[in-house]
Amino acid sequence: MNKLQRKRSTLLSSVTRLTETLNNADGIDKAFDVEQLENTLKDLKLMNEAIHDLLNDEDYERDTVDCEEYFDTVKLAIFNTKRKMEVAKQKRRMSARDE
Repeated sequence: MNKLQRKRSTLLSSVTRLTETLNNADGIDKAFDVEQLENTLKDLKLMNEAIHDLLNDEDYERDTVDCEEYFDTVKLAIFNTKRKMEVAKQKRRMSARDE
């Protein structure tokens, strides 16, 4: 259990770092960061499932709520970044068309 929690802690740190990178981005070509974050999030989900299998009902409930809130925050960062990327792409197209 401790080994799983340490692995999850490492994944959480990676997700947090990548989320902060995306939140501070201006939307200019962050596709790699988005993809990396999505992949790390998948790994984190698998790790959470492994940990949840070992928890009692009370701890499971509490941890699940915390995980859902965390995932919602990260998914919002991904959504906002993709939107910024699309806006930046449209601006580049319009700029190229005006030339």
